[in-house]
Amino acid sequence: MGQGNKVKLNSFDIRIGSIEGKFLYSNIQWNPKSMTKPTQIIIHSTGETVKQVYLRNIKKNGQPKYHFIIDNTGDITQMLPLNMTGTHTKNHSEYSFGIGLLNLKHNKPPSLAMRYSFSQMIKYLNIRYKPLKLLTQFQIKLWEVNQTANRCQLEFPEIDEKYYIRNGFKDLSEVNIQLFKKKLNELVEKTDGDKLAKEMLKISIDQIKPSPGHLSQVLF
Repeated sequence: MGQGNKVKLNSFDIRIGSIEGKFLYSNIQWNPKSMTKPTQIIIHSTGETVKQVYLRNIKKNGQPKYHFIIDNTGDITQMLPLNMTGTHTKNHSEYSFGIGLLNLKHNKPPSLAMRYSFSQMIKYLNIRYKPLKLLTQFQIKLWEVNQTANRCQLEFPEIDEKYYIRNGFKDLSEVNIQLFKKKLNELVEKTDGDKLAKEMLKISIDQIKPSPGHLSQVLF
């Protein structure tokens, strides 16, 4: 995007099954890749306003990041056609739909309107593209830790959200995630294996991030 080139942002109403929403587009030319057969829906938390998220993604990635944004009033905004790939999750975007839930705090649950719109969106996508696996960023990061351990041939426990709960963690707050990562790093130190391999596993563990409370509600 060149200097002084103001983005013209337009919207028009669309209807997706029983879901009402808006589709955003701009005068910026972008050409996202075509979506391969979708197998996943990945939930994200994103901040600011819908327009700010859209423009920031255009500036940073050259295209919209998510397929849909749902705000606290239940409004759904579509940012990408369903046959196009987003840039929401590294190594997963090419076969997954990205849904961003807007401006939620860890200690504030999602509104009923947001939850209803989210459930209707998931229902619609599963009817059209079934079966789709619903995942959060947290689950994907745990999967990547497992993949790293396997590639490095380290005998490391298989971790998932059930493992997280069994170890006494009930939400995805900053404090709990840091304690969880500390526990995993202690396990790495006790694991037999090459020093470089163990360092690679620690780097993967460090990518696990806290998420607002609404994601733990979806997850647990």
